[in-house]
Amino acid sequence: MSPWIERAIGCYLLVLGTALLSITPWAWSLASQVAVSGNMKASFLWFDFTATPAMSMIAIVIVMAMIGSVTVMALAFSLRAGHKTLEEGYHRWYLTRPITAASLAVLFYMTANVRFLAPMSLQRS
Repeated sequence: MSPWIERAIGCYLLVLGTALLSITPWAWSLASQVAVSGNMKASFLWFDFTATPAMSMIAIVIVMAMIGSVTVMALAFSLRAGHKTLEEGYHRWYLTRPITAASLAVLFYMTANVRFLAPMSLQRS
């Protein structure tokens, strides 16, 4: 892998990991507030929206999945960069892995929620 691409991937992992870690306290705080008080107005960057309990849980799932994915990628990258064994075609993997991890986490969360938690809410009615 060329040194330019290697540096770009290292910077990408550093910036993405830092951004995700910076977002985590905000998302966690929002989810906690929504769990206590119900729907509430919120804003993220330049977007205003109404936060619901379900949406805040999905946001937590997405952020946590992406943090886990970036952690694994950073470990693999640092190991391979240190041993000079980075492979040429893997730059696409670094770009798509956080999105696929978040997609898989949301799919698993929604499936588990529908399969296991929804029957409990139906029994209460």
